[in-house]
Amino acid sequence: MFISFLTCLILPVYAQKENRGIEYKYNIEAVLNSPGVVWYGNDVSHSRMLDFKKFEEGEVILKANMPGILAELEYKYNEEFMKRNSKKEKVIFDMVSIQDLYKTILEPKEFIISRPYEMTIDDVKSIVANYKLPQKEGLGLVVIVEMFHKPERYVTGYVTFFDIASREVYYATKMKGVAGSKSGFNLYWSNGIKRIMGYFFDGYFRKLGN
Repeated sequence: MFISFLTCLILPVYAQKENRGIEYKYNIEAVLNSPGVVWYGNDVSHSRMLDFKKFEEGEVILKANMPGILAELEYKYNEEFMKRNSKKEKVIFDMVSIQDLYKTILEPKEFIISRPYEMTIDDVKSIVANYKLPQKEGLGLVVIVEMFHKPERYVTGYVTFFDIASREVYYATKMKGVAGSKSGFNLYWSNGIKRIMGYFFDGYFRKLGN
């Protein structure tokens, strides 16, 4: 596991405008050398939302809003976008295997919380290890969403590359994206995840292997 000295210094800090990542580098060569990638979208099945005003609305949000949030992201991060930004010759789309897991895993009563929520890299590894996927080999890419933080207007999540055959995590970066700047509940939160992806592809992914 690799965590730079700088990211260790900022680990406890998640001020609204910061977007620095916390990197876990295990096998960068495998990420860079793979000719293709399977894009699984955004896994919100273990996420939480910190919002003091919506304690009784977990079920409504998951049924009425989460499909719209994910649909907005699916439209944005289409095959053309992912092929261009991942720099892979082949991009396979599978939005069903992982992105839809929240419908059966995430309990509405556990989704809305009153205190900040954090995943560890070991949590991420465990989540990936338990995926049931139709693909038997190759490189997988998923964003494991951690928390929707309403008081401070941000979303956190782990951009994660993994080996599909072994479920070994090759690389993960915990990123934060500022939400808001869009009208409506769905666009508000999808914007936070879009910023995570933007920060990752514009900054961190370009530097891998350097």
